Amino acid sequence: MKKKKWKKPRPRQESLRECLARAAEELELSASTVLDIPELECSPREVLLERHHGVLEYTDERIRVAARDVTVEIRGMDLRLGAMSQGALHIRGQVAAVEFIRS
Repeated sequence: MKKKKWKKPRPRQESLRECLARAAEELELSASTVLDIPELECSPREVLLERHHGVLEYTDERIRVAARDVTVEIRGMDLRLGAMSQGALHIRGQVAAVEFIRS
């Protein structure tokens, strides 16, 4: 009867996302910045959305914004763009709901 040789297990390969998150941690950076994950600050009167990829729809009751893997939908009344740059979007009005829709 032959004995089987013991094989050293192969190390699990780290995904690109995990590698970037680890690198961000080592460099003391925000992982959301490195991974291009949108950040949202919200109150009943305003929304600040950072790291967006453009406005898809804009009415006074609904604003849809493209982000990395999601569409962010803000619903409410009297919604208007307070300021918009390539990196951030500031929305003012009466915010009723914020929804993340997976693309």
